[in-house]
Amino acid sequence: MALKDRIATLMDFGRKAMVAATASSAAVGGGAVAYKAVTTDPVVLEAVAVPSSLEEQGYSPEIATQRILDELASLNRATVSAKDRTSFGDKRLDLANLDAGIAGLDLKQAIGILRELFGKTVHRISGEITQRKEGETVIYRVRLRQTPERTRLVEFEAKGDPDHLFCQVALKLLEAVDPHVAAAVYWNRLHDRDNALRLIDVVLNNDTPADDKYSLNLRAQMAAAEGRLDDALADAGRAMALDPNFPAAYANTANFHRMRKDYAKAREAAEKAIALGPNLPYGYGELGRVLRDMKEPDQALVQFSAAIARSRQYAPGYNQAGLTLQDLGKEAEALGMFAKGVAANPEHPTLRWNYGRALAKAGRPGEAVTQLEKAVALDPDNPEVLISLAEAYGEQKQPKDAAPLLARLRALASGQHLPPPMAKRIGDFLERHKGA
Repeated sequence: MALKDRIATLMDFGRKAMVAATASSAAVGGGAVAYKAVTTDPVVLEAVAVPSSLEEQGYSPEIATQRILDELASLNRATVSAKDRTSFGDKRLDLANLDAGIAGLDLKQAIGILRELFGKTVHRISGEITQRKEGETVIYRVRLRQTPERTRLVEFEAKGDPDHLFCQVALKLLEAVDPHVAAAVYWNRLHDRDNALRLIDVVLNNDTPADDKYSLNLRAQMAAAEGRLDDALADAGRAMALDPNFPAAYANTANFHRMRKDYAKAREAAEKAIALGPNLPYGYGELGRVLRDMKEPDQALVQFSAAIARSRQYAPGYNQAGLTLQDLGKEAEALGMFAKGVAANPEHPTLRWNYGRALAKAGRPGEAVTQLEKAVALDPDNPEVLISLAEAYGEQKQPKDAAPLLARLRALASGQHLPPPMAKRIGDFLERHKGA
């Protein structure tokens, strides 16, 4: 299933999302069918029963379950959060990160050892997909539960083809298993403010207080994006009060002070983030942004390089380094930096966007359009990306291709809560293309 279609499916489903009956305390870890709970107890996703119609299309219980796990992996890869992510292996229960010596055992052996030698309770997620028909429309019903408690995690109905179904199951399961990361998916990738806030409330009111700091940090980012810097600093402060050694909260605080042009406080917070997390990229990245704003581009580049050295997948490092090189008039080096960033983070829309714009500057319009199309496929509701691709189509004399983008921008302008600067940017652009 194309990533563009997957994101469109999730966006549509997110708008119809239900609050999960119970939020699990599990975060995904270990192998392809293994989750690592916050308590460090393993939780295993068993093969989900499927109706005969899905089996006839080649989706056995094992294949359907793997498709759900693949979608979970994709969501986790594409989500920005300081919280640890889901990692997947093969179908054997790989629990090396829990206890040495049991990795690679089959499920029955691993469960026995965990229970008898380590005193761990093994939770399982099991369930089924059934179907019914309304006229010619097939409606799937999904039920997933955690055992031995038999706690209901997911129950919903969905229409559409199997690929769409598995996308929806993954998102709902992520809500139940790790509501914080699901909130980050809704905000960062689906631009769905309401569902992000809904799940942040779930986290702040459930029985997993260890996740509260991450969700407060996310809510702070949301407030800053909407121009509410007082609220952003307040939530970052609450996160730091919960954990005074939380580097990501200090990095965010640096960003919020930078947005206020209070560079002394911004630099202090960024340096604190580095001191608390010297092997993490966030503090270096934010210090680089502060230095860039302070017109110290060479020093900023040092910090961006330090951030990338600590994580080759730290997309903001490549983005900011490329933009700083452009500030210095080093367009060829900037183009190379964006290309490296895309190679390391092929599913990052902002990198694709900046790479496309850099290609356009370099006089390579065809390649620019290709990259901008990929950026839109990755982030179809990002106004800046839509505007850039519409402009590129205009320069390439492709007005028919630009028309759907303009329609989408009009829909965004009328139907979303947008920060005032972005609303004005869209309005000005549409005014220049009135009648198109």
